[in-house]
Amino acid sequence: MDAMSGSRRGRRRRVLLGIAATGVLAVLGSPSPVGATWTDAVRFAAAATAAAPAGWTVTTLAGTGVAGHEDGPGASARFNLPAGVALDAAGSLVVGGGADNRVRRVTVDGLVSTLAGSGVDGHVDGPASTAQFTNPFYPAFDAAGHLFVGDAARNQLIRRIAPDGTVSTFATGMNGPRGLVFGPAGELYVANSGLRRISRITPAGVVSTFTGSGVQGFADGGASTARFCSPSGMAFGPDGQLFVADGCNGRVRRVAPDGTVSTLAAGITGPAGVALHPSGDLIVGATGRVLRIAPDGTVTTIAGTGAVGFRDGPGPIAQFGVNDGIAVDAAGVIYVVDMSNHRIRRIVEGPLPW
Repeated sequence: MDAMSGSRRGRRRRVLLGIAATGVLAVLGSPSPVGATWTDAVRFAAAATAAAPAGWTVTTLAGTGVAGHEDGPGASARFNLPAGVALDAAGSLVVGGGADNRVRRVTVDGLVSTLAGSGVDGHVDGPASTAQFTNPFYPAFDAAGHLFVGDAARNQLIRRIAPDGTVSTFATGMNGPRGLVFGPAGELYVANSGLRRISRITPAGVVSTFTGSGVQGFADGGASTARFCSPSGMAFGPDGQLFVADGCNGRVRRVAPDGTVSTLAAGITGPAGVALHPSGDLIVGATGRVLRIAPDGTVTTIAGTGAVGFRDGPGPIAQFGVNDGIAVDAAGVIYVVDMSNHRIRRIVEGPLPW
C-alpha cells in the first residue's frame, strides 16, 4: 500500500511538473522556444518551484501597455507613465497619473476611472473635473480621507483632494516631490528629490526639513549632515522609523524619529516605491524587480528577472520595467506601478497557477 501511494505521488508530481512545463513554455511565448526542450522546461519548472516554494504570481491588473488616457476595464484602460499608489478605505488603488496629469482610481477588479484632473497641464484648483495638475505623483491619504499628491514639474506643489473631489493647494516650495507618507502624529512627510531632503509638513501647511543636508551624495549620520541622491518612495515602520528609497544611491535608507539616517540595504538598482508588508518586511519596487527586505537588511527577490521588459507569470520569470510605486493590502497582495510599461501589476503569494 505504501509503495502504491508513493507511486501515485510520483506520478502526480510528474503530471504537475508537466503542466508547469506547459505553463512555462506558454509564458516564454512559444510552444517550442529556441534552445528549450520539453525536458529543459520541466527542469526549469522544478527549479522555479524550488526557488519559491510558496510561489509568487504576477498579473496585470490594468493597462494595455500603450501610453495614453482611457478609463474603463483594466484590459483596455491606458496610463501614461503612472507613478505612486495608495490604497483607499474601500481597498481600491489611487494612482498618480504622471504624464497623464490626472489622478486615477483602480478597483480590485481592474476598473479604472479618473478621480481628479482634466488632463490639461497646469495649476488650477477647484472641482475634480476642471482641476489641473502637472505630473501628479505618489498619492497619500490622511486619517480624514483627504488625498494628497506631489504635483511636480512646473508646479512643485502639494495638492489636496477632498473626499468630494475638490482640489486645493496645500503647500508650496517643493522641488521634485516624489514620495508622500503620513507619520504617526499626522504630519505629512515628503521626499523632495530635487532638494535631496525629506520635508515635514504640519496639518496647517507649515513646512520644515526633517532630514537631509541638501547636498547630493551619500552620507549616513545626523539630520543636518546626512546626504541623499534621489529620495522617492517612503513608508513608516511600526516603531516610527521612516524607510526611504534612495534611487541613484541604490539604497533603502532608514531614518530614526530624530532624523538620524542609516542604510538598511544597498546594491539595489533603481529603488523607488516602498511599502510595509503585514509580515513586517519591506516591499521595494526596483528596476526590473520587486524585492523583499527583512528588518535585518536581508534582500530577496519576490518577482522579476532584473531584465527590463514585460512578462506576467511566476515570480522567477516575470519581467518589469521601471517600477515607481508599491502598495500592499492587509492580505499581503502587492500592487506595483510599472511606470515604463504603463501598467498596474498585481503580485499574489500562493501556489503557481498551473
